[in-house]
Amino acid sequence: MMLCFANVGKAQRRGQALIDSYLSILPSVTKDSVKARYFTILSALYHNINPDKGISFGNKGLELYKRDHMMIGMAKAYNALGQNYNSKNDYPMGMDYYLKALKIYEEQSDTMGMATVMGNIGIIYQSQNQYDKALKYDSLALRYYEHLEDKKGQARLYGNIGVIYDLQEQYGDALAYYEKAIDIDEQIGDKVDIAKNLTNMSSLFYARKDYVKALEYNFTATKINEEIGDRTSLIINYVNMGSYFLEMSHDDKLKISTHDVTATTKQQKLDKAVDYLMRSIKISEEIGYLEGLKAARETLYEVYELQGNYKQALSNFKEMTNIIQKINDTSTKVKIANLETQREKEIKDKQIQIEQLKRANARNERVILIAGIILLLIAIGVVLRSLYNQLNSNKQLAKEKKKHLEHIKAQSTVLMDIAYVQSHEVRGPLSTSWDWLLYSIMTTWQTPTTRSSWKAYLP
Repeated sequence: MMLCFANVGKAQRRGQALIDSYLSILPSVTKDSVKARYFTILSALYHNINPDKGISFGNKGLELYKRDHMMIGMAKAYNALGQNYNSKNDYPMGMDYYLKALKIYEEQSDTMGMATVMGNIGIIYQSQNQYDKALKYDSLALRYYEHLEDKKGQARLYGNIGVIYDLQEQYGDALAYYEKAIDIDEQIGDKVDIAKNLTNMSSLFYARKDYVKALEYNFTATKINEEIGDRTSLIINYVNMGSYFLEMSHDDKLKISTHDVTATTKQQKLDKAVDYLMRSIKISEEIGYLEGLKAARETLYEVYELQGNYKQALSNFKEMTNIIQKINDTSTKVKIANLETQREKEIKDKQIQIEQLKRANARNERVILIAGIILLLIAIGVVLRSLYNQLNSNKQLAKEKKKHLEHIKAQSTVLMDIAYVQSHEVRGPLSTSWDWLLYSIMTTWQTPTTRSSWKAYLP
């Protein structure tokens, strides 16, 4: 039994050293918003190390975010809680928190948040062997990351899609996606995701019965995960190492001498298998990782049976059966299906509300348009009526002006006639009478003396 590793959505460094760093700072933090952020970060960091602690920190962060009505903070806390429940294989709880986070991110139009959660939902469906739904959510998340030009996100989703094809034994497609992921990881120097994709590639080569290559890829990934303290990834690496040594024990001619590991005989190979499987069981029990326990117990059952240790083989078989019942509890899929149905109903109801709002807006727009047209027509009517009245008024004024001018013209003619008559009938006789009168006076009463003095005035 080997395991494939699916990348989780949030890209953060993991390891006890980073956790210790945040824990040392936390007591000095007084601002609640900063505390909430640190609680949420610690929750996300713990999900691969100690999910129970991760859940505790996640709830603390969520409580503070809720109190201050910080929606994006709440979404991040929901996502971190979903990761921790997913690590515990409590898929209904994980899905519930993921959907709560997704709803907030959609309402806030937070594309990055939506991509992160959709990738995580894809992992839950993958764990339930619902590959079509897993591929649907992973493909959506990948499109968001491509739109955002987020290389880390793209690499993560390439790896996840590779796992889906791998589990369906479509190895060519799986290998192509793993290689895409690793190519980007190397460009951006993301060793954490390089280790995950190397682990997945080792599982692919194991499925193709290339055990030596599978061992080499897995061993390289194991060293990286030991350095960064990613315990969930180590469980997968250790289970895979046990599975590889078990398979290689069937080939007596195959000599293993690589990476400080020497196993030439069948017994040496089986002993190596038991060693790695027990390491994985120890960590799985500490963090409550049921998938890791199931895989390790199943492989141990085969190892002990091959060794003839039937008592241990039976014990591990019973343990494996109990774990499988917990993981494959029919209520788990029902709960997840109900959560998905509820989400689809909410989306449908929201879409109906949007359509109703659109129709209402369209009606309002039509009413406004008609009212506007009516007002415009009224305004045009008023303007036209005013213009008509003005034209009529102008015509009337023009007529009156014309009559007035004609009247003035008639008066002018009469006055001119009067003036003409007066100028010819008054001025002429007046001038003649005056000259004659003066002449008579001068000739009648003149003396020689006076005649000479008046003569100067005569014409």
